[in-house]
Amino acid sequence: MSMGNPMKKILVVEDEYLVRIGICLLCDWEKHGYVVIGNASNGIEALEIIKKNKPHIILTDLMMDDMDGFELIKECQRLYPEIALVVLSNYNDFDNVKKAMQLGARDYILKLTIKPQELLETLDLIKIDTSANSLIDPSKVLLNNLSPIWSRMLRIAIEASYESEEEFKKQLKDVGIVIDWGNPFYILQIIVDDYLEKVRSDEISEPQLLLSTMEHIVQEAFLNIGNPINVIIHEKGRIAVLVSAGSMDYTVLNEQLLAAYKIIRENAARFLDIGVSAYLSSECNDLEDLSVFMKDADFSLYSTLWGVSGQFLTAESSPRESIRRTVAYIADNLNSNLDLATLSNVAAMSECYFSHIFKKEKGIGLKDYVNQQRIRKAKQLLGESSMKISSVALEVGIINANYFSALFKKMTNQTPNEYRNSKKPNFDEK
Repeated sequence: MSMGNPMKKILVVEDEYLVRIGICLLCDWEKHGYVVIGNASNGIEALEIIKKNKPHIILTDLMMDDMDGFELIKECQRLYPEIALVVLSNYNDFDNVKKAMQLGARDYILKLTIKPQELLETLDLIKIDTSANSLIDPSKVLLNNLSPIWSRMLRIAIEASYESEEEFKKQLKDVGIVIDWGNPFYILQIIVDDYLEKVRSDEISEPQLLLSTMEHIVQEAFLNIGNPINVIIHEKGRIAVLVSAGSMDYTVLNEQLLAAYKIIRENAARFLDIGVSAYLSSECNDLEDLSVFMKDADFSLYSTLWGVSGQFLTAESSPRESIRRTVAYIADNLNSNLDLATLSNVAAMSECYFSHIFKKEKGIGLKDYVNQQRIRKAKQLLGESSMKISSVALEVGIINANYFSALFKKMTNQTPNEYRNSKKPNFDEK
């Protein structure tokens, strides 16, 4: 299909979400001269879309709540007789299909077994108004299919690989990513739990289709939030949602985003049989903040690989913040018991997960880090006081003075006395 040729517009109306999105993503519509302008779960939603952007063809289910397919066909025949309606039917729907055809439907397809070529052949047989004014400009199709472009732009923003910040912001705006720079916005990042493992094991056989479906699920969950959003497919099973806060209080916004996440989690489990977790950033104001918090989310959402799935994390409750809290606790309690059980409890994590995350964040194992801080404190005490070696050992949480001396020598290549004499020769061991 040449990009110079105008395209026929299709609307999909189906109450089963996975079927609806499956049809929307069934084939490369543009390549064959079509563009899906939207999808709806019932006739009422469909009529709203039709009023704003009249499609040429409507693919509609018959049995739906609020307004079913029969009523939709009647309304379209009355208000928009030029629109062609094609029924999405099941094997046992012959009587209903017959009734729909009598009301004005042009054709029908079996929705659960439909193949792309069969559907395209059916649509190609439908004659519609092909006047220039009734068809869609290919340039508008491009603006409606920006997902790959948005993903690349997000990657550039995260890596800060743009040459000019102002020019890049303009490019973001040109492709439809609208952020009110200087005013608060937040990043809600959603991850498919165990995504890489499921792709490797072929449990997720079509990753791009799954992510495209997730993109639609996320967009639908945010329909009623009232704040401007951008939904962008990120890498490795992630969807990023950029949310403008406006004047909304963070607590209220957090509640709204949590509610949206619960809808996403429910629909992902129901339609795709997958679990999802989410991470909400702190307040962002500029490109640099976007980069920092996207990277922070990558770290925090790594928890899904360690059994902490289905969680809604925030910057304040993230694993990284838990590590910061634990480090502060260690500094304030060097003379106390600082074993794995105690510190994992401070971090509110399982021992296995805490041990792994601590090493990833600090670049050193927990035991070695604690010993490092104890010896650092001991060096301070030895250099600034005349405390007995045994008292210094107790002050940094080591009961056995001999063990303390051996550990000190191992980590500094000096005994405690040698170190003291090199700093304060006038202090003698008593």
